[in-house]
Amino acid sequence: STPRAQTLFSKLTAGGLQDECRQPQKLSNAEKGVLASLIATRLEIDTPCQTFGHLWSMKPETLRAAFNKGLEQRKTAAFMDRVKQLMAE
Repeated sequence: STPRAQTLFSKLTAGGLQDECRQPQKLSNAEKGVLASLIATRLEIDTPCQTFGHLWSMKPETLRAAFNKGLEQRKTAAFMDRVKQLMAE
């Protein structure tokens, strides 16, 4: 709920990655896991799977496994670039 977080979430909403309630929009679980990791890194959140699992009504273990699966997929690099670009704008 910090100003920095509010700005970041506004950018992600404008980019179509989440809705106004901060819920991911049309993302695979792997993409959700990667998104949680990128947001956590930017906002210095130590427990991304716990934090975003709770926020997104997912089990933290499921989000963690999805993140690991996402790292194995080719399309993840393009998704990460898209997210990082939105975060930088």
